[in-house]
Amino acid sequence: MTAMPLRACGERLGRSFHLRRPPALITETRNGHVLAVTELRLEQGCGLTAPIGHDDAYLVCLHLRELSGFELWQDGVPVAMNPPPCHGTVVLDLTRNPIAYVGEPMHVLAFYVPRAALAEACGDAHVAWDERRLGHDVPIDDAIIASLGQVLLPLMNGHGEYGQRFVNHVLHALCSHVAATYGGRREVERIERGGLAPWQYRCATELMKRHLVEGTSLAALAAECRLSTSAFVRAFKKSAGVSPHQWLLAQRVDRAIELMRDPGTPLADIAIATGFADQSHFTRIFARKTGVSPGAWRNARQGRRSRPMIGASPVRAEA
Repeated sequence: MTAMPLRACGERLGRSFHLRRPPALITETRNGHVLAVTELRLEQGCGLTAPIGHDDAYLVCLHLRELSGFELWQDGVPVAMNPPPCHGTVVLDLTRNPIAYVGEPMHVLAFYVPRAALAEACGDAHVAWDERRLGHDVPIDDAIIASLGQVLLPLMNGHGEYGQRFVNHVLHALCSHVAATYGGRREVERIERGGLAPWQYRCATELMKRHLVEGTSLAALAAECRLSTSAFVRAFKKSAGVSPHQWLLAQRVDRAIELMRDPGTPLADIAIATGFADQSHFTRIFARKTGVSPGAWRNARQGRRSRPMIGASPVRAEA
C-alpha cells in the first residue's frame, strides 16, 4: 500500500483513544485528498480521549456495538446526544476539537473524510458543496454507511482477497455518498426556499401515519429528516402549509371519517381509536376541520342514503 500522510486516522487517531497502531486503510482522491478508515476497538472504556487536533475534516464514526457510556464535548461545550446504537453513525467535526468520554467497550470504524474531498465529490456530481446539513447532535441511521463498513471490516486485519483497488472504490463510494446525501446545496436551497426536500417530507409524514394514535415527538421527526427540531418545524410548515401537529390532526380526522361510515361504531370508540383524548376533544377538532360535528356529519350521511332521488321516475311493475 502506498505511504500517505496520516491525518486524524491510523496511529494518530489511535493515540487519542489510547490505542497503539489500530488497523487502517488509506487511499487518495483524484486531487490527492486523503480518505481513510480506522478500526477503533476497546475491550474496556478508555475514559476521556486525548485531543485529536484541529483538522479541516470529519470523522464519520460507524458504531459496531451499542455504546451507552458515551459523552461528547465540542469546543469545550458538552453536546446533548443520544447513545449511539449498534450500526448507528456519529459525525464529528474535527474543526470543533471533539473530545469524548468512553466508559465501556467500544468498536468503531472511523472514516476520515476531509472537507476538500467532499467538495471534490460534489463537483463530480455537479452539486455545490454546502456543509450545513453535515454534523449532527443525534446518531444517524444510514444503511449505506453501515453496509460499506461491513464490507471493509474483514480487510482491516489483512483478511479477504481484495486489494488496494477495492479499498479505493469503497472509500470513494462512502465519500460520494456523504457528499450527495448530506452536503448538496441543491437540497439545502430547496429546504430554505420551499420547505423539506421530497425525501424528508415523505419520511416525516410516513412516520406520523405509522404512529397516528400515540403520536410522534418533534425530536424524532427532526432526527428522521436529519434537521434540528426548530429547522424541521419551519421547513415542514413551508411544505405542508400547516404545522406538524395540525397535519397530524387532519390525518386523524380523515381516519375518523373512514370509521364513521359504519353507523354502529360509537363516536367515543372512534375518538380513542384515532388518537384523540376523548369524545369531547374529537368533536371539537372535527368541527374545526369540517365545519360540522361528528354527529351532524353522520346524520347527514345517513339522511342522504335514505332520501329518494329527486326527479327519479317511478318504477312501473310489468304485468
